[in-house]
Amino acid sequence: MEIMTWIVDAFAEGRFSGNQAGVCILDSPIDEIAMLSIANELGFSETAFVEGNDKRISFDLRWFTPSEEVDLCGHATLGAAFVVFELGLVEVNRIHFSTKSGVISVERENDGYLSLTLGKENPMYSSFGREQVSEMLGVEVLGLFESKRDLFAEVSDFSNLKNINPDLDRIAALPFRALVVTCGPHEGVSDYSLRVFGPKVSIPEDSATGSVQAVLGPYWSDRLGKYLLEVTQLSSRGGKLRVKVGGDSVIVQGKVVLFMKGTIELKE
Repeated sequence: MEIMTWIVDAFAEGRFSGNQAGVCILDSPIDEIAMLSIANELGFSETAFVEGNDKRISFDLRWFTPSEEVDLCGHATLGAAFVVFELGLVEVNRIHFSTKSGVISVERENDGYLSLTLGKENPMYSSFGREQVSEMLGVEVLGLFESKRDLFAEVSDFSNLKNINPDLDRIAALPFRALVVTCGPHEGVSDYSLRVFGPKVSIPEDSATGSVQAVLGPYWSDRLGKYLLEVTQLSSRGGKLRVKVGGDSVIVQGKVVLFMKGTIELKE
């Protein structure tokens, strides 16, 4: 069995930036063990598996890290949509993915951006101690909040965000998918910035993360009184995102750049 496979950079300003993802287009189902083995072999933070290629607008989508399946991944969804559009598998500019987190829509914009629509998630109070998390990060944490998946920490400014020295072993022991660290505006470059540490799911630091914007977008929108936000993810590769907050949804926008495409030989 041959599996068409693309490697793309999502939320990227150009080549060799943003977050890498594998995208596998399946003509027929494969089992979870095969998906996990492929994701482990590719070695990216997430690999997306898309099933369906018959000029429709709805596809099945699953995401795997090198060690496990996850129930939501923003950058790999954007990458999957990019591949579906590039292959001409749809004849419209909006597609829907059926996932373990429900139906997720992606729209192709005229300016080259892809728009990922997520359900809005309001930040929740966290009972974790700020001093404990400050020790894990090596910088002072001003406040903590959480979602059903992640723990969020706010620091004072871009400099503190940049100077984080994370204790990944302690972060991995937290009962969350990832620890997200954020700060507010930086010299007119962005409305908010973030870093994401997910050693529990084999992602020491994520390059550019879409899913957490469902929480951070509403948080900073309320703080800043803005509904369209420019976002920087401070990682070694760097990520640029646009976030629109309105009603019950958060729209995360970014560009995707193709790096490589080929086929995987999956022998019986």
